[in-house]
Amino acid sequence: MTIRFQTGEDASIFAAGRSTVEQAGETTTDVPDLGDAAYSYTQGSGENEENSTAVLTGSIEMLVTAPVPLDDINALTRQVLTSI
Repeated sequence: MTIRFQTGEDASIFAAGRSTVEQAGETTTDVPDLGDAAYSYTQGSGENEENSTAVLTGSIEMLVTAPVPLDDINALTRQVLTSI
């Protein structure tokens, strides 16, 4: 599991990051009620599948990536957001 934080972000930078993911061929999905904005996506397949959720809250972007179901990643993300 990887959890990455990036400070100094805003909505336009966050949207540009999402666009980069989509240009790489990944399909993103909005994640409602998570931070100011959030999306998820899946990379790979089978044993190599990893799910990710990116969330913007204030000026902090958090990206959580792991080979576990998106529901688990989103639950962890919600817990971490209560601490920042």
